[in-house]
Amino acid sequence: MPDLRDPSTTPLNFTKSINLALSERGINAMRSAGHPALLHRIFEDAIPMKARMIHGRTDAGDLFQESQQYDANGRSIRAVDRTGLNKCLLDALDERPNVTLHFNHKLTGADFDNNVAWFEQLKPQGKSNELWHGSENGRRPNEIEVRFDFFIGADGAHSATRFHMMKFARLSYQQEYIDTLWCEFHIKPTSNDGFAIDPNHLHIWPAGSFMFIAIPSSDHSFTCTLFASAEHFQSILGDPKANLSSFFNAHFPGVCPDLISETDLLDQFQNNPHLPLISIKCSPHHYSSSVVILGDSAHAMVPFYGQGMNAGLEDVRVLFSHLDFYGLYLSEANTKEMWATVLEKALDAYTAQRVRDAHTINDLALRNYQEMSANVRSPLYKLRKSLEETVSVWMPWTGLGVEKVSDRHKTSVEDSPNDIKPPRKIVNGAWRNIDNHKIAEPMAADAERNALVASAERHDLRGVHPGDGQNTPGEDVEEDEAEGYEYPLRGARVDVQHYANHDHAEGAGGGGRHEDLPAPDFFNEEVRTVNIIRTWMLEFHYLG
Repeated sequence: MPDLRDPSTTPLNFTKSINLALSERGINAMRSAGHPALLHRIFEDAIPMKARMIHGRTDAGDLFQESQQYDANGRSIRAVDRTGLNKCLLDALDERPNVTLHFNHKLTGADFDNNVAWFEQLKPQGKSNELWHGSENGRRPNEIEVRFDFFIGADGAHSATRFHMMKFARLSYQQEYIDTLWCEFHIKPTSNDGFAIDPNHLHIWPAGSFMFIAIPSSDHSFTCTLFASAEHFQSILGDPKANLSSFFNAHFPGVCPDLISETDLLDQFQNNPHLPLISIKCSPHHYSSSVVILGDSAHAMVPFYGQGMNAGLEDVRVLFSHLDFYGLYLSEANTKEMWATVLEKALDAYTAQRVRDAHTINDLALRNYQEMSANVRSPLYKLRKSLEETVSVWMPWTGLGVEKVSDRHKTSVEDSPNDIKPPRKIVNGAWRNIDNHKIAEPMAADAERNALVASAERHDLRGVHPGDGQNTPGEDVEEDEAEGYEYPLRGARVDVQHYANHDHAEGAGGGGRHEDLPAPDFFNEEVRTVNIIRTWMLEFHYLG
């Protein structure tokens, strides 16, 4: 790949956006890397977003905007510039004495049984053949053979690493293009170099099955995105000059010409690409002790949950927590054979945890489009949000109700089976739960209990300390806080917090350490009460 710090570099999707939303899931991953200066650099240009701002028009024809806070306790997610983040991460790598960066190389083949890979050396963008150190005739790139100990593939949704790994691993693969395209737009700063709209919000113009969003940038502009079906794009393309502004006026009131002029709107629509959205799941995420895939290579997801980047960063943290747990870098693994054996055990454990996590987040990301594009204007949705915030403030021990930020402080989402149950099952059980003060459906209760017991057995692999990475599960809470980690709900460290593990928002991720808690006793009166409230809240989640 080319050096993304180079301004002349054009990414593979021909754009430098969608702007990114950095949340605790990604922040905690970078925090655990032991590089405090990295986070400081990133936060310098990050913009906190405390809420969504919903835009629309009243029945009387007046424009309105309504703030919907992400978190009842005032926590925020952060808008970050993609180019700036790439630069910070690459600069941090460049500073490491044991890291050498090689750009403009393309993986063309790999033998993951014998740990050898082949790369083509590509001509850098903007370089003539005379300046390119390619093959002798200047037409075909040189091929380089590289022997390796361990191969980490983080090469995106169209991963060459995953393609070659399929030849060795029995890899199940699912790819889906959803019926939604996206196009980038730009809101300029005001004439006095200020923000045209409130910078501490993620702005949404919901229109049912499609939407327009705006995320602030550090240069006081907004990066905007139109998400709509291919059919809508085609209808506009029939006569863009006549159709585009009327489409925006009908569905996204206040955007044109108030924030983007008709000329700029048309120019951006015609010149910026109309790109698809892909969702990818695969399993396993590794092969033997040879290779592992991370990020979009393993679990590309649609952007409506804001989890793609954050989950990719978390992949790195979780991977190295397993490598540390199994003692890959201890003296006992000092032979090549022992090192490979330990590494394979660690990768087996990583895949066992991460595949389920990734699939769950992927499903939630797809489902969150409905919330962003339609539900945010629903009275039932607003009622559900109000109830969640009330529960979060007055009953934080339930682990419920902090929908947008503190839920994302959880490291794993794998134990959230109730979040993806059919709504009718919840409807049938909710009021019986309240009347009887017990779990209404024993089979569902047993299944959830079994999942939680299995989760408790996995906790020993996930109790990773955000500071030094060495503490055992349930220890060093004070040490965490001394090193700068802020627990979102200190009072929520009870046995119900982990299974209320639902990660829900377009702009944020998790992180944090509630996963080191024991599985709850479903025959305990307090936990039964929590289950009642939780089921009731999920009822409103589906109705909203």
